[in-house]
Amino acid sequence: MQFSEKYEYPAGFDQIWEMYADPEFHAQRLSAAQLEEATVNAHLDGDDLTVELRGQVSPEAIPAQVSRFVKGRLSLSLTETWHRTGSEATGRMTVDISGAPVKIGAELALTSPAAALTERAMTGDLKVSIPLLGPRLEKEAMRFIPMLVNAELSAAEAWLSSH
Repeated sequence: MQFSEKYEYPAGFDQIWEMYADPEFHAQRLSAAQLEEATVNAHLDGDDLTVELRGQVSPEAIPAQVSRFVKGRLSLSLTETWHRTGSEATGRMTVDISGAPVKIGAELALTSPAAALTERAMTGDLKVSIPLLGPRLEKEAMRFIPMLVNAELSAAEAWLSSH
């Protein structure tokens, strides 16, 4: 199932790029996902940034209709790779959930249409590979994307107010 999200940060590109390179921002961003044993790594190498988020999915976070297809604990791995060119960056996000037939991938973009404004755009695909039920479960999973976007915006607000 295709998805597309676009949202704004009330800060210039350089400050948002600094925020994206800060593991503390991503740890706060991740808090809405209800992960246990979560780890965050952010590595900046020149104009390239790699962010890796890993953790165990809390059993309470698994919808009942999905839990019967899950064997044991689920491990989530989210990786974002970014390349900066001036006041813009493009990237790719992949989410793998071991133990669940779910794959998420998205193209990412950060642009700065104004001095104190940065936009993030995300266009991707969420796929649940369960015969007959896949499309219904994809629709159910799509409900979590706005929740995660809101968590990211809240984490950004907190980070920006303290930096």
